[in-house]
Amino acid sequence: MKPERIKNLSAVLALVIFMVTGCGESDMTGLPEPDADNGGLVLPPGFSALRVVDELGPARHLTVNEKGDIYVALNNLSRGGGIAVIRDTNSDGRGDTITYFGSLSGTGIRLRENYLYFGSDTAIVRYPFIKDEPVPGEAYEIIATGFVHNSQHAAKPFDFDGKGNMYVTVGAPANACMEQ
Repeated sequence: MKPERIKNLSAVLALVIFMVTGCGESDMTGLPEPDADNGGLVLPPGFSALRVVDELGPARHLTVNEKGDIYVALNNLSRGGGIAVIRDTNSDGRGDTITYFGSLSGTGIRLRENYLYFGSDTAIVRYPFIKDEPVPGEAYEIIATGFVHNSQHAAKPFDFDGKGNMYVTVGAPANACMEQ
């Protein structure tokens, strides 16, 4: 039997944490119990998963801080913000609170130093964290701008290298290589 195709892969990105279960017993100490059905996913041997939240919105990329807070880039503002912050307050691996913030929607998201970087369709911005609060302030600083907004492939994922340089993916405004 073939596994069913996942209809909303972007939602699965934010809904499931994968855990390697092939590690030694001591390496698994403190991790939450995976779901018996692996969150509805078919996984290779040695992997397990749990559903963190049931509904989040149109998720794209995510990043996790050292405390386990999950930051998810959303590709629209339908939930009241372009970034969702998921927090597990009782250490069971489930998202107990979801906070939405930000006036931009987008794709890329990264934590670096004391900032949350976010890639909208036309700019890369960063939000400063305030003390130990899990949600940064609403004010952001524009880091890179001037990207042309196209109706297709407008997403701006990005990454940093080990020297602090930032690389932004800029796609073509068409699927010229797709099979007809």
